[in-house]
Amino acid sequence: MKAGAERGRKQQGYDQPVRKLRKQDGSYMVTIPAGLVRELGFEEGDGIEFCKTEVSGVMWLVAIKRPGDSAGCRQGG
Repeated sequence: MKAGAERGRKQQGYDQPVRKLRKQDGSYMVTIPAGLVRELGFEEGDGIEFCKTEVSGVMWLVAIKRPGDSAGCRQGG
């Protein structure tokens, strides 16, 4: 999403390495550095949506906090 695409919503961008990208049961799974998870305020079981790009090693993470939605984590990509 481009900056300013949604008015009134504060957006922050992070350029962080993703340690692992793997496919499991038809969905992509990622491991996000623990420091970034803490900074975003996520807890175990929160959902994070993401999409894999065509550029090797590049992925956009859209952090949408859905408390306790562990199924949402498995539906990425």
